[in-house]
Amino acid sequence: MSTSVSKGQGKAVVLTTGMGTQFGRIANLAQAIRDETSPLHKEIERTAKYDFVLAVVVGGIFFAASLLWLHLDFVTSILFMIGVMISLVPEGLQVTVSSALAINVLKMVKENVLVKRLSAVQTLGSVTVICTDKTGTITKGEMTVEKLWVKDQTVEVSGIGYMPEGDFTINGELLKESESAQIEKLLEISALCNSAKIELPPTGARPGMLSETQLMAR
Repeated sequence: MSTSVSKGQGKAVVLTTGMGTQFGRIANLAQAIRDETSPLHKEIERTAKYDFVLAVVVGGIFFAASLLWLHLDFVTSILFMIGVMISLVPEGLQVTVSSALAINVLKMVKENVLVKRLSAVQTLGSVTVICTDKTGTITKGEMTVEKLWVKDQTVEVSGIGYMPEGDFTINGELLKESESAQIEKLLEISALCNSAKIELPPTGARPGMLSETQLMAR
């Protein structure tokens, strides 16, 4: 798993499979990690415990009062106690929390911040450092040469991705034909010492893609 063979011959001996491999162990470690409870969740759990205790105490007080002072029967007192306890439960808490988080998401969208999960907004109050990874969102996986070093010369290469456009310049000036001998030799060596190539899609080349001949010349 996750082993690439570029060329040659060999014999593979399978020792373990599945979760017994090194990648399987890494996957097992990743699955064993649990998300830490957010500060908002902790506050909600604490509030729920306090509310439960308060509901039980108040319900017990009203139950005793209905029996001793109001002289209600036992079943009516139980129903009265249950009604008091239910009235102390904040039924609108979930709606209020969800609405507050949704409002925060809308505010972040106005600041060009994309939130994939609503629960991610809960931890923003404790955030001090934000680490971002742009791989796969901004980059396209097209590695481009920007500079070439030949002896005492530094040649700058312009162009983006696979677009067949660009120039070779030295200190902002186009490379002259008399100065290109060493660069041409370097490009020739680079093209011959590797097997890199661009395979066009079956439906045809997409705009801006170079052929193998153009790539070698580039």
